[in-house]
Amino acid sequence: MKVLHVINNLSIGGAETMLSAIVHTMNKRKGIKVEVLTLARVSSHLVDDIERNGVKVHNLGMKNRLFSFFYILRLVKIMNRFDIVHSHLFPANYMVSIASVLSCGNRIVTTEHSTHNSRRGFKALRPLEMFIYSRYDAIIAISDGTKEALATWLKKNHKINVVPNGIDLVPFFSARERFKSNRDDFFNIIAVGSFSHAKDQDSIIRALTRLPASVSLTLVGDGPRQDELRALVNTLNLNDRVDFLGLRNDIPDLICMSDVLVQSSHWEGFGLTVVEGMAGGIPVIGSDVPGLREVISDSGFLFTQSAELAEQIFKLSTNKELYSEMVSRGLRHVQQFDIERLVDDYLTLYRNVS
Repeated sequence: MKVLHVINNLSIGGAETMLSAIVHTMNKRKGIKVEVLTLARVSSHLVDDIERNGVKVHNLGMKNRLFSFFYILRLVKIMNRFDIVHSHLFPANYMVSIASVLSCGNRIVTTEHSTHNSRRGFKALRPLEMFIYSRYDAIIAISDGTKEALATWLKKNHKINVVPNGIDLVPFFSARERFKSNRDDFFNIIAVGSFSHAKDQDSIIRALTRLPASVSLTLVGDGPRQDELRALVNTLNLNDRVDFLGLRNDIPDLICMSDVLVQSSHWEGFGLTVVEGMAGGIPVIGSDVPGLREVISDSGFLFTQSAELAEQIFKLSTNKELYSEMVSRGLRHVQQFDIERLVDDYLTLYRNVS
């Protein structure tokens, strides 16, 4: 079986990071011939990691999201060499769907990564979206919430399969052993994600004002709202308690050196970061939204307001028994999100549609 994964680019993000782990596992552990195609070229450590692991990365060379017939033809030429073509994110899912009209001999699959996107705000786009998704032989939703949102939008769900996201647990387990630390008077919150409206780091920053000075916050990532977030930190006089680390490729280490992970998204298809927190052996807290609610279950805390978030963080920082219990729950719960399980589910689905 030859598999091609198609994604917009390999910038640092949840879907992109997960794809890196998927292709590595398919290639090295499952013996599947797998390659990756990006629409646009973006330099990142993910590209280096994937190629270092023996997986070829193609690039269409698109300069923006306005694709032309020229790019469709280039995509068709590459797709025709594979049995399965698996797309991720918009507009890659549109490109593969349209190209499938001209390609031959392969099956196409797409993964829906979020419960929300701006296109669903325009009902006039529904017929187009229904056509795009109808071309796929199978649709994967990363959570029940993602499936429900997509099925409601498309008014059908017969081809939507739920396959929860997964991560490679080994780097987190290894980092946990390296960074075992004695809990002291300092307590650090970590949040990993793009600085965008969806991720709502504002709520964590505001929660910090309700917590003792011994509680600090580390923000990992970048994005269009970075200046706004820095301004908020400055306005609330929290400059000495909040660190902006930018993009990093040592996430397992950073998580295992922290005390609690918070993901405060307005919406989330799954919440890969909270899985990483559990694997890193620290308690996790997420906003009470579909996706996060489903993934966290009873293995972490959910909140709706900054005041509630601050209260949960304070309890974890002052109650050692509660802290240990939440760590244990997370470590048990995270076993179901192993990348090996996800890849096995993908391969089973590929065989069913072939």
